Amino acid sequence: MVYIKKIDDVFGFKKIFSELKPIIRETDNLGLVVGYSVMGSLLEFKTKSGVNAVEEIHFEEVKRVYYGLNNVVDSIIENEDYFPIFLDLMNKVNPELNRLFDGKAHNMQSSLMQAIFSEMNSLRRDWTEDNLGRKGMRLINEVNAGVPYTRKHDILTFDYNAIYASFVRKR
Repeated sequence: MVYIKKIDDVFGFKKIFSELKPIIRETDNLGLVVGYSVMGSLLEFKTKSGVNAVEEIHFEEVKRVYYGLNNVVDSIIENEDYFPIFLDLMNKVNPELNRLFDGKAHNMQSSLMQAIFSEMNSLRRDWTEDNLGRKGMRLINEVNAGVPYTRKHDILTFDYNAIYASFVRKR
């Protein structure tokens, strides 16, 4: 049985990616797992009641992604194979994305997911699984190129900006 960590126990993409990279050595598959994990985590995001400061909401979004990615790492370690976990992610995320593309309502509470979806929708005809894999790898590279922060506030700020830069901004 996998111990599910609380969201506040998991901290920073650098730590999570350092655990994930030795398990999934193929760059394309690593990017896909990260990309799908980010999307799946943000699709499930719910704001905490009483949290209304934009920065706090952004931090909660990042913590949700930490939580989702960490659960993926733990599941891969438990199963000793990433492919079944990847298929589960695809089967969870793809129907939600198709519903969104079809204009069916989804109560998306994540402003980050809304921005990502808006970007995806603008590329709809060109949107492929490969795009999501490239965005996942872009996030890993963005994080690896960043300064190693020690304060939680700085880590959360950097990681939020890294997600945004990797999944939303056109480069």
